[in-house]
Amino acid sequence: MNRWTLQRVLSQTDVPYYSLSFLGGFCIYILKLASVVKVLDDLGMEFYPWLMLIQGFSIYGAIKYSEQFSTRNPFQFCGLIFLAGLAIVGLGNIPAIQPSLYPQVFSVSLFVASSILLSLLEVNLNDIIFSQISLLKNPRIATSLALFEESGALTGAALTFFGGSLASSNRNLVLSLVPFFLSSILLFALKKKDNLKSEPGLKLKSSDEVSLKLYPFSFMVIGLFTTLLCLKHLQGFTVMVGLNELKGQGGEGLTKIFSQFSMIQTTLIFGVLLTSMWRKSRLPTWSKGINSFFAIQTVSMGLLMVIPNPFLYLGTGAMRKIWQHTFLEESMNILNSSLPHAIRIKVRSLMERYGNLVAFTILATMSYVCINKIVPMWTVWALTAALGGLGLIMRKRLFNTLTDYQVGNIVRTDVYEAVNSCYSLANPEASNHAMAMISLMNQKPQPMLLKAIIKSLGNMQSQEAIGPLMHIYQTNSREDVQLAAIESLLKFKSHEIDYFLLSSLQKVIEEQTSLGEIRRSIFSAITSRLNDVAIPMLLGILKNNPEDQRIIANVLIVMGEIAVKQNDIALLDKISEYLAPQYTRRVRANALMFLFHHKRFHAKASSIFGTFLASNDEFDRSAVAFLAGELKLKGMMGFVLENSKTQSHHNSTLLMSLLKLGYDEASFMCADLILNVPEQRVVALNQLSAINNNNTRYKVYFEVLERFPERINEFLELLMKSNRDYDDDRCLIHKEAKRLGLEVMEDNQLFVSSQPKISKAA
Repeated sequence: MNRWTLQRVLSQTDVPYYSLSFLGGFCIYILKLASVVKVLDDLGMEFYPWLMLIQGFSIYGAIKYSEQFSTRNPFQFCGLIFLAGLAIVGLGNIPAIQPSLYPQVFSVSLFVASSILLSLLEVNLNDIIFSQISLLKNPRIATSLALFEESGALTGAALTFFGGSLASSNRNLVLSLVPFFLSSILLFALKKKDNLKSEPGLKLKSSDEVSLKLYPFSFMVIGLFTTLLCLKHLQGFTVMVGLNELKGQGGEGLTKIFSQFSMIQTTLIFGVLLTSMWRKSRLPTWSKGINSFFAIQTVSMGLLMVIPNPFLYLGTGAMRKIWQHTFLEESMNILNSSLPHAIRIKVRSLMERYGNLVAFTILATMSYVCINKIVPMWTVWALTAALGGLGLIMRKRLFNTLTDYQVGNIVRTDVYEAVNSCYSLANPEASNHAMAMISLMNQKPQPMLLKAIIKSLGNMQSQEAIGPLMHIYQTNSREDVQLAAIESLLKFKSHEIDYFLLSSLQKVIEEQTSLGEIRRSIFSAITSRLNDVAIPMLLGILKNNPEDQRIIANVLIVMGEIAVKQNDIALLDKISEYLAPQYTRRVRANALMFLFHHKRFHAKASSIFGTFLASNDEFDRSAVAFLAGELKLKGMMGFVLENSKTQSHHNSTLLMSLLKLGYDEASFMCADLILNVPEQRVVALNQLSAINNNNTRYKVYFEVLERFPERINEFLELLMKSNRDYDDDRCLIHKEAKRLGLEVMEDNQLFVSSQPKISKAA
C-alpha cells in the first residue's frame, strides 16, 4: 500500500484548518452585522461617536490583557471567543429576552462585546492556523485561507440577504449560530496538535526585554500603522453614513442593504484572490503597496468631497478593502519580515494596541462633530484625504530611515535576516545605497546573500551597478548566481547590455557541453528581450556547426523554448529536421520535447519515441523514461517504474521522471537517494532543482523532515553546497523544521572572507 493512503491524508490533512477559516469568515461577518444593526437600528448615529471611543479603549485593554493567556493557550482562548460570540449574537437577536428597562445600555454592551470579540478573532485565528499548517505542503496557504474566509463571509451575507433579519427568523438565527458552535468544538479538538507549536510566550517575554530606542525606525512603523488604521476606521465611517442614508430612504431593511453590499464586496475580493493564486512570485518590496494604498485613499476621499452620494460611500469602502487584500496586507507582512526579529512581536503588539486606541479616538472625535453638525460632513473626507497625504510622507521617511539601517544590518545578523534586509533595499528609491551594496557584493558573501544583493542592485536601477553585474556573471561559476545577474541586467535598458546578453548567449551555447535548467532559464530570459535578433543568431550557429551534435542539441533547447512559447511553426519545422536518424540520441530527444504534443508533428515524433521504446539499448530506454517525465506521459509510469526497479531505484533520472509523473513513493525514494547514495547525490540535487513545480520538490523535503528528522541539518548543508538555486527552498525547510520543534542549523556565516567593510551611501 502506498504511503499517500486515505488514512495518511486524514491524519495529516489541513481540512480542519481550511474549515476553521471558512467558519471564521462566516462568524466575522455575523459579528459585523450585529454591530451595524445595534448602531443603526437600535441606537442611532448619535451614539456612534461614543461607541467608537468606548470601542477603542475596550480593544486596547482586551488585546493588552489577553496576550498572556492567548499565547499560553491559543486554541482554548480562540475557542472561548467563538463561544462568547455565540452568546452575544444569540442574546442580541432573540426578541423574547430583550430588556424593557434600559434597552440602550443592553445594545451598547452587545455592540462593545461584539467589537472586542471581532478584533480578538481577527488577531488570533490566523495566528493559530498559520502555526499549524506546513508551508511545504501549502506554499500558497495565505491566499488559500483568505479564499476560504471570504467564502464564509459570502455564505453569511447570502444567508441574511435571502433569509432576512436574524431576529425575525428562528431558523435563520440558528443557522447563524451553528458556525460559532462548530468553530469552538473544532478548536478544542485540534488542541491536541498544539504541541507542534513552539513556545510563543517565551518569545514574547524576550521581545519585551528589547528596547525599541535601539531601533529608531520602530516608532515610525508604529506611527505608519496607526495612520493606516485611522484611514481604515474613517473609511468605515463613510460606509456607516452610506448605510444610514440608504436606510433613511426607505425600501429595503438595514440587514438586506448590508448583506447585499457585503455580497458584492466579498465577490470582488474573491475574484482578486483567485487571480493572485496564479500570479508569479515577485521580489518582495513593501513600499509600493503601502504607497498605492495611501494614494487611493487620498483620491477616493477627494472624490467624496465633490460627489457626496451614499452608493459612492459604499463603493469607496469596497475599494479600500479590495486594495487592502490586493496590496496592503502583503506589503505589511513584508515590512514586518524586514524588521529585526528581536522586536517584531513587540512592535506588532504596540501597533495593535495603541494604533486602535488612537484611530478610534480620532474617529470618535470627527464623527461627533459631523453627526452633531458642528462641522460639515465633508470635513471627515478632507481629514481622511489629508491623512492619506501624511501617510505618503511618513512612508517616505520610514523608507529612508529603515534602508539606512538595513545596509549596516546586512553584516551583523544571520543570513535570513540579511537577505530580508537586501530585499528591503530593492527599490529605485534606495539607489543611493548602490555603491555600498556593490562593495558588499565584491567581498565574497555566501551565495544566498550574494544573490539577494544582486537582485537588489537590479531593482535599484543604479547605472553604477551595470559593470559589476556583468563582471559577476563572467567570473562566478555558480549557475544560480549567473541567472540572478542576468535577471538583474534585464531590468536595465541599453544597447551595451543587449550586446552583452547576446554574446553571452552565443558563448554558452558553443562552449557548454550540456545545459542545466538554470541555463535554460538564462536563455529564456535573454530571448524574451532579444527575440528578434536571437533567432537569426541561433540559425546562424546551426549553419556554422552542421556536424557538432553537442552544439546542435544546445541550440534546439533554446530554439524549442522560443518556438513553443510563440507557436512559431517555421521554427518547429526547423526543429523537426533533427528527428532524422543521422543525429544523436540527445539531439533527437531534445527535438522530441518540443514536438511531441504539437498536433502537426505528433505522428512523426511518436514514431521516433516508439523507436526508442522498442530499443534494447539501456540509454535509449533511459531517454524514454526522461521524456516520459518531461512530457507528463502518465501512461508510461509502469515502464519507468520497472526500469527504476532494475537499478534498485538508484538512478536519479528515473526517479525524477517518477516524481514528475506523480508516483507517490518517488518523493521518499528521492529523499533516500540523496541522503544515502553519495555517488548519485550531486546529479540528483541538480535534477531536483530543475523541477519547475514547487509542490513536487516540496514533497521530497517533507519526506526528509518526516522520515529522517535527525538528518535535517545534513540535508540543509547538502542544499547549501549545491551549485543550484535552493535558497528559497532552504528558507521554507528551515521554517518548517523550527515549526516541528527540530534543532536546525543557523546560517550565521555571511561572508566567505573576513568581516567586510561597509561603504557609505553615495
